Order: sequence, then C-alpha cells, then structure tokens
Amino acid sequence: MIEKNKGNVVSQQSKCWIEEALLELLKTEKYEEITVKEIAANAGLSRRSFYRNFDSKDQVIQSYFSKIWSEYREGVRRLNKFSLPNTAYIFFETMSRHTEFLELVEKQHLFGIIQSATDDMLEELFYEMKGNRLQESKEAIDYALVFSTGGFLRILQRWIREKPYKEPRVMARMVEEFLTIASLD
Repeated sequence: MIEKNKGNVVSQQSKCWIEEALLELLKTEKYEEITVKEIAANAGLSRRSFYRNFDSKDQVIQSYFSKIWSEYREGVRRLNKFSLPNTAYIFFETMSRHTEFLELVEKQHLFGIIQSATDDMLEELFYEMKGNRLQESKEAIDYALVFSTGGFLRILQRWIREKPYKEPRVMARMVEEFLTIASLD
C-alpha cells in the first residue's frame, strides 16, 4: 500500500479521523453503501481531504490494519526465538487488543481487503527476521508466505467468530498441533 502524505502531521491527524469515521459508520451501515462523501463529513473533512490521504475506502481499512500489523511486527521483533508457535502467540495477543475492528471486518466481509495488505507486510517481516540465509528458492518462499497469510487470516476469522475468544497461548499451542498434523508423519 502506497502511503500518501507520510510524515505530514496534519495529514496523519486527518487519516486518523477518516479511519475513525469509517469504523463508526461500519457499525450501522453496509460497507458497500458507505460513500466517501459520508466518511469525509463524519470525519469533519471534505471529500478533497479524503482523496488527499486515501485512494479508496479499501485503503482506509488497509491503513488501519497496517497500524495493528505494526504492533504485531514490534512484538515479533522482541521474540527470543522466531518460530511459528511464538509468532502465533504474538499474532493473537496483538489481535486480541483489536477485536472491535476485527468484528466489524468480519461482519462486513472485508477480510479480503486485509489479506491483500498482509501479503506484502508478511513478506517484509519474514525477510527482516530470516534474512537472505535461506536455502529455499524465492518462489517457494513466496508461495509459503501466501499460504501462511491465507491460513492465519482464516484462523483469525474463525477465532473472531467464536466467543469467548481463545487465549493467545491456547492459539499458539493449537498452531503447534497444526504443525504436527501438517507433517503427515
């Protein structure tokens, strides 16, 4: 996602207002029926201000999720051991702080918007943590990352539907079990 007006303090505030306005509207209206004009008005801004900061409503959702992803990325960076169960714990621990947003995304069927943003963000994080010291081909890694994104987001969708939410440690243990099941030994 290309970020417009990055570093401009006024623009950053406007982006926050736009994100908050869209999330508030999602509580009572269908995503498809919400207009940019309506979002801008609820944010106390003009349509022009909206388009100065975002290209579309989808980009607003992606922008908000990228802030959540930044929290996740910081948690992963602090890990002593970079493993799938450990990253799963951090993932669900982070997501548990944003259940209201995730419930709206689920209710409005917007996980596809998040998935496209996650594909890029996961690749960046993966190479940051693993570096270029991998034996596997770039193509195999790319497919593995797409597979991981799809799997984690589908699990996240199921997790957000089930209440009470399972604790992050429970979800991390479940990922360990997935690895055993997936090994097919």
